[in-house]
Amino acid sequence: MAVGQARSMALHGLDGMLVTVECDLGRGLPGVSVVGLGDAAVVQARDRIRAAMLNSTLPWPKSKVVMSLSPADVKKEGSSYDLAMVASILAAQGLSEFALELLSDTVVVGELGLDGTVRAVAGVVPMILSAQRRGMRRIVIPEENLPDAQQLVDVVAGLDILAVGSLKEFHAWLRGSGSIVPVSKPVGALTPDSGHGARDEEVDMADIVGQAEARRALEIAAVGGHAIMLTGPPGSGKSMLAERLPTILPPLSATEQVEAAAIHSIAGGRGDLGPIWAGVRPFVSPHPSVTQAALVGGGPNLQPGAISLAHHGVLFLDEAAETRSGVLDCLRIPMESRRVEIARARRSVSYPAGFQLVMAANPCRCGAEDPSMCTCSSTDRRRYYARVSGPIRDRIDVFAQTRRQRLIGQQRRGHQR
Repeated sequence: MAVGQARSMALHGLDGMLVTVECDLGRGLPGVSVVGLGDAAVVQARDRIRAAMLNSTLPWPKSKVVMSLSPADVKKEGSSYDLAMVASILAAQGLSEFALELLSDTVVVGELGLDGTVRAVAGVVPMILSAQRRGMRRIVIPEENLPDAQQLVDVVAGLDILAVGSLKEFHAWLRGSGSIVPVSKPVGALTPDSGHGARDEEVDMADIVGQAEARRALEIAAVGGHAIMLTGPPGSGKSMLAERLPTILPPLSATEQVEAAAIHSIAGGRGDLGPIWAGVRPFVSPHPSVTQAALVGGGPNLQPGAISLAHHGVLFLDEAAETRSGVLDCLRIPMESRRVEIARARRSVSYPAGFQLVMAANPCRCGAEDPSMCTCSSTDRRRYYARVSGPIRDRIDVFAQTRRQRLIGQQRRGHQR
């Protein structure tokens, strides 16, 4: 009987917990069983890792295989344990003392393809940060997650980040017949000071025609970090103004970049966090039909919601009066505490939610700019106004009106008529 061990990591919000992956090769009919409170993706890993090992010319055990992920009472989710499960099998089959010593202080994460490729996983950024906090010496990650890992080299001093692209490469490293150079910061990497140069040049506050009052209100909100509500008829530029707020905000600092990238990494960002690493503040604009879980977070895996994705950035709620009032009221506590607590069944997580709120709404249901042209009754107007509750309005510091702007061509045509 042989038992092999490897280390991986489970995420609880932004905090990572070390998971010990054990493999027992014992007597019995050939087969694989996985224990340790894993979800469907973890249980199905037995077929992925078997195909990956065989297609990588690695021997598959011909005995009964029992794999355990501990702590056994912590829910394990996702496919990031695949590579660690293979490492524990290899350790059980027999590795050198040097290889076993490597695995003892190495966190291994990565999903395996059937051909043995190591594929990207979500949550690599908080995993790397947690590995350093837990005192580990190195972490093995998929090569596809390399762009994000390179940005963390200076942040996680003392932790070697190793990127692998295939199971063969990982096995050669364990055997000592191949080497993996630790990840280093790329030459010319973006810094907070160069963040402005990375902004989308197509979006600029100079695009706004007129709207002096609304622009002034937006600038005041940007300076003080105030929540702002823009009210005006359809087509008056409310969304256009809101989209340009991040362009007049200062770039993300190094600490803010790491915090924002960690949240987006958990939400599924796999190597596409370039704008954040360039210092561009997040701009999140959910649809007016957004649900409570999508806005504040939740779901089966307690994923971060829009308010957390907008951390250190801008949360824009267009057509706020069309959003269910119960959904909007969920913003009351996060706007005060700048954090959100999500509880489901016996689990609860906390995510940061330090967003700057921008809301936009029509003056009434018909959207008429001139009150004399409004077709709504006074009761309808009061009811529409009340769709954004008093407690939410109390938390908004700046209110501004937008008006339709007549362009030069329109003015000339009107003058000719």
